[in-house]
Amino acid sequence: MKIRFIVIFLLILSCRVLLAEEDIVLDFRESHDVAVLARGSVVSPASGSLGRIGVPAGTYNILLPGGNQFVIDSVAGYINPEFKNDSRISKLSLKTRALTMPEAMALAEAFHDAFDLPKDELYKWVEPFNKGGVFSGFYNEGSLENYPGMSISLLSAYSRETPILIIFAYEWEPVIMKGRGVSPEKNTVKELSFDMPAIIASVQKTQEHMNVEIPATPPALEVVKVVEGVTLHGVVSGGSTEVGTFEPSEEPEQSSQWWLWLVGALVVLGGLVVVVRRKN
Repeated sequence: MKIRFIVIFLLILSCRVLLAEEDIVLDFRESHDVAVLARGSVVSPASGSLGRIGVPAGTYNILLPGGNQFVIDSVAGYINPEFKNDSRISKLSLKTRALTMPEAMALAEAFHDAFDLPKDELYKWVEPFNKGGVFSGFYNEGSLENYPGMSISLLSAYSRETPILIIFAYEWEPVIMKGRGVSPEKNTVKELSFDMPAIIASVQKTQEHMNVEIPATPPALEVVKVVEGVTLHGVVSGGSTEVGTFEPSEEPEQSSQWWLWLVGALVVLGGLVVVVRRKN
């Protein structure tokens, strides 16, 4: 039966016309049969194994039950057939390019918000990077109450500039779905639109806005301040006034000449003494 699965992909490969600019549309709203791949013109590269078949890079527009839609830019991916029926897909996994920290966190937070998932463990996992360290292992979180099961995994890309890879996974395995008691009719999240290119574009636009060059120090403006008749010169730089040691433009006159008054008083007193002696 695994051979039949390979043959189906070879038939897809023989009839597909490559349209690189178009999205790869995979409509899983009615079924998760391998035929969905054929309708989406997915070509499997010559790689993989009987249990895992590679799918090409591209922008995947994934339509799911409940009106949920995911648009994912993928550089690589693979599918697994069901264990008992290899004409149906058990799991689809799509890997992103290496992402910057703001891009990866925006995608991860949007996924968590969409399914009302806690973010405590996510922030704990990225904490070493924020402290200048590196990631270890990987982080995984998923929605267990929806059909198909959907999960997000974050892995280290071992780069300071683009440190994270993300894998989005969609799972239909009957045994797992039955054990969880989920079905399209019981989906708790509906009409969800998760658009990875739009989220990335929003992050990049924000980063470009933040990177607009702003002069570190505005041009210095000279101000003249008059204090008690003394002209002081200073500069205004960065919104504050810098006042150093200012030299007065002219030597101010003394407000009181007390020593002149003292000399005058002594002269008058001496004159009076002379006059009194002459009269005696």
